[in-house]
Amino acid sequence: MAEAGRVARQEFSKDSQILFAETIKEAKLAAQRLGALVSDRLHAMLDVQAMGLSGGGISLHDGDLPLRRLGVG
Repeated sequence: MAEAGRVARQEFSKDSQILFAETIKEAKLAAQRLGALVSDRLHAMLDVQAMGLSGGGISLHDGDLPLRRLGVG
């Protein structure tokens, strides 16, 4: 399962910058307006830990950190 997750994330990330470019731009501007510190490494990735019956699984990441985890720890 771990290997399948890695492969899925790698394949997804190949086109995610193009597919989600406008969403990433808007999210970065919104985060900056709210005072959240996000870098220029903001990108969309599959988030296998966020996947479930409720859907989802795509999240914005700042580098390797999912934004849903920003400020935790």
